[in-house]
Amino acid sequence: MKCSGVLRLPADVAEDLRRWAAQAWPAEACGLLVGRSSAGATEVARATLARNLRAGEQGDRYEVDPADHLAAWKSSEAEGLAVIGAWHSHPDHEPVPSATDRAEACERLSYLIAAVHAGRAGELRAWRLVDGVFQEEVVDILEPSRS
Repeated sequence: MKCSGVLRLPADVAEDLRRWAAQAWPAEACGLLVGRSSAGATEVARATLARNLRAGEQGDRYEVDPADHLAAWKSSEAEGLAVIGAWHSHPDHEPVPSATDRAEACERLSYLIAAVHAGRAGELRAWRLVDGVFQEEVVDILEPSRS
């Protein structure tokens, strides 16, 4: 599988994603990634937790509530940032995009998936759609700076 770049993720944001994913289990958790994108690298500043309008539906689906999406969009612009991707969990499945994920993806965004097995969050993997095919991004978890 070809790599399409790097997703830089602060350690505290990675912790938030894992916690939110575990709390939502067995449903999917979802939200947005806020930060900056440049050639080859996506820098996450923060993540949002959104209401999943499809929680509880058969087939493990997610849909970010439009009100939460709009709020994230407005707050990111006010910070001089942008919505650079989405994240969701895969309860009791590997963090690999599904056919549904592919059908609903946009080429300019990163998609981070958190694996949750039996209520315990684990691996985080990121993907970007390139010419209609998901390519994995390297997830670089940034340790907190020591001051």
